[in-house]
Amino acid sequence: YSFVDAYTVKRALPRLFVAIIFMALSYNVMVLMIEVTNDFGRGIGGLIQAPFIGGDGQPSELTLQEIFNPDGSDSAAIVFGGGAVLVGLGIGAISAVSLFVAALALLSVFFILVLRQLIILGLIVVAPLAIVSWIFPGNDKAWKLWWSSFSKLLLLYPIIVAALISGR
Repeated sequence: YSFVDAYTVKRALPRLFVAIIFMALSYNVMVLMIEVTNDFGRGIGGLIQAPFIGGDGQPSELTLQEIFNPDGSDSAAIVFGGGAVLVGLGIGAISAVSLFVAALALLSVFFILVLRQLIILGLIVVAPLAIVSWIFPGNDKAWKLWWSSFSKLLLLYPIIVAALISGR
């Protein structure tokens, strides 16, 4: 009977009004949160990538010659060219494996981002149930689980974008 006693109802009534308003606005609030975190992720990617953008707006090719010889003379290019031939013989065998690993990493990131979107869509669908569980004290475990999952999935995109752009 503690579910319907006066104290529980008195304590749950303000939450009920807030929950009714939040349930009506929940879809719009969640869409806004998703857009803000996705824009934040794109912004982080742009900030990390900005120093490497050329004058034409495209990412500049970053080569060893540009790093070690910014004035454009070719003396260092000959040294690096000869060293590259010697090193290239050993790296040729490794490059196929590294390309496979890079392709596997990109595929797994793509899978994680698709799975993230699917789970976020599922959380949007069950959001009203999580909000209802928040109303009554002692029954808010579903709300806490929903909120922690939703917020962590939102922050996953900026983290992945920052890692991808940094690795590039």
